[in-house]
Amino acid sequence: MKLRQPSGRPARASRRVGFLVLRLVVSSCAGCSGNGQGRGAAGPARHRVTLHAVRFDPDSLVIAAGDTVEWDNRDLVPHTVTADAGDWDSDTILPDSSWSTIVPDGGIHPYHCRFHPTLHGRLIARAR
Repeated sequence: MKLRQPSGRPARASRRVGFLVLRLVVSSCAGCSGNGQGRGAAGPARHRVTLHAVRFDPDSLVIAAGDTVEWDNRDLVPHTVTADAGDWDSDTILPDSSWSTIVPDGGIHPYHCRFHPTLHGRLIARAR
């Protein structure tokens, strides 16, 4: 039974519940690959790191070589995401902005914020 508004359209709550159920099913299936990363046989995955309270969350992330990592700045100040080895640099990421890169090589990739010397993170990329 569908809930209907007086206009005859399905109620927003009903659509929202349907969307949430679909999202839950898709999320559950994405984790079925058994590798813990939500990555199926389709190829590279996308990961997110949030910048807030002058920290990377998570500050350490396990990925596969070829995956994309996106840093989302939810802090009040600008940040950078700069590989310690100099392989990549986001330049300035303003608040409410994001930046992403593909990590092509396996290994440990430490990174930092050029504006905040105590702000560090690392990517642990497994070879495919």
